[in-house]
Amino acid sequence: MTLEAGKTYRIDLKGKDTGDGTLADPYLDGVFDAEGHRIYASWDHDSGEGRNSRATFTAEAGGTHYVDADASGRGTGTYTLAVAEVPPALTPVVHAPAIEDPDDFPAAAGTTGTVAIGGAATGEIERAYDCDWFAVTLEAGKTYRIDLKGKDTGDGTLPNPHLDGIHDAEGNRVYASWDDDGGEGRNSRETFTAEAGGIHYVAAGAHGTDTGTYVLSVTEDAM
Repeated sequence: MTLEAGKTYRIDLKGKDTGDGTLADPYLDGVFDAEGHRIYASWDHDSGEGRNSRATFTAEAGGTHYVDADASGRGTGTYTLAVAEVPPALTPVVHAPAIEDPDDFPAAAGTTGTVAIGGAATGEIERAYDCDWFAVTLEAGKTYRIDLKGKDTGDGTLPNPHLDGIHDAEGNRVYASWDDDGGEGRNSRETFTAEAGGIHYVAAGAHGTDTGTYVLSVTEDAM
């Protein structure tokens, strides 16, 4: 889609709950720039009517952008994607909350967060749409199980952890490497086979605007 710099758009991804398709739980996986890089905090899950997704996005740059329409978990089905400009008079003014403490781990390849194979790391989603990256060294051809746990199993206070994907050494997210609710309760779990060896980054996030602490673990899956 082609957007104009400075303008705000409402993006709706609709499915079964509103009769706009058969997809039970649509997941708006974000807005991407012309080079295919996902714009931070442009994703959404369940902010629309029912389990539909809705995101409000202001374009910092004009030109071609891409919207990624997906589903929660392994859901399949049809959907409707709509993009509408939000008139200036109706554009909500959002005041970012004051951040008293710095973010524990940045969502970038320069993160200080690390997790070892067979080990675990802890972190905290301090504010809405926070995302923490952890570096991990994987071996090509091996399969790993990644668990992001929170409140449901007593592994933190985060109500609904969201595994926001695995990124390669350059910070590009590997396709279909994310998960929501694939673990016990509302925890996330993803099984991932590394095509290339070396440093990868695991992104720990949360559903919607949830905040809280979590435990991230990576184990080799013998299969």
